[in-house]
Amino acid sequence: MTSPLERGYSLIELLISTVLLTMALGATYTMLTLAEESVAARAAEARQRQALRTALDFVAGDLHGAGYDLRNVPEALIVAESNRLVFAGDIDDGSPLAPCASAIENAMNGGAERVTYRLVQDVLVRSVDCWNGGSWSSAHADQPVARDLIGTNPIFRYYDEDGNELPAASGLGAANRALVRAISVTLEAQDPGRYFSSGSRYVESQLETRIKLRNLGGP
Repeated sequence: MTSPLERGYSLIELLISTVLLTMALGATYTMLTLAEESVAARAAEARQRQALRTALDFVAGDLHGAGYDLRNVPEALIVAESNRLVFAGDIDDGSPLAPCASAIENAMNGGAERVTYRLVQDVLVRSVDCWNGGSWSSAHADQPVARDLIGTNPIFRYYDEDGNELPAASGLGAANRALVRAISVTLEAQDPGRYFSSGSRYVESQLETRIKLRNLGGP
C-alpha cells in the first residue's frame, strides 16, 4: 500500500496550494505598496509644507517693511484684494543691492520699493518696482513664490486695529485700506502630480500666518 508521502500531491491539491500562495503573495504586495505610499505621502507633504513655510516667511518679511521710510511715496497700502496685494515700503532698509540700484537708493528718494503679490492661475508671484523720486520703475517682474495653490480660498485677509476683518471680496477702498493694521496670508496647495490611491487623495497642505503692520499706525 502506498503511503501519502510516496504518492505525492494530486492536481487539485496543487491548484489549491497555488491559489493560497498567490493570495498570500498578493496580500503581502498590497501591504508593502500601501506602506511605501504612506511613506512617500508623508515625505511629499513634508516637502510641500516646507515650501509653503518658506513662501510665508518671504511674504511676511516683505510685509514687515510695509509703510517704512516712504518719504514722498504717496501711499503705503495701494491694493488690498483677496488674491492681490500691493504695498510700498523700504523693504531692504536702504540697501544699494538688488532689487534697487544705488542710483535709486539715495537720500532724496528714500529707497522705497513697491511690492506686488498676485495669484496667476495656481502660482503666487512677486514683482518689485523701485521709487525714483517721482515714479516707479520695474526691477523684478512675476517671480514665483509658491506653486500649486488652490485659488478658491482667499490668500489675503485684512484686519483693523481691533482685529475685525475688513471685507475684501471686491478689494478694499481707500478708506478701508487706511484702517488695515494686520494682514493674514493663507497658502493652500495641492500637488496634482502626486495622487496616493491608499488614501484616495492628492498631497495637500495649508499654512497661515498673520502679520502686524507696524509702520501703518496704531499701537
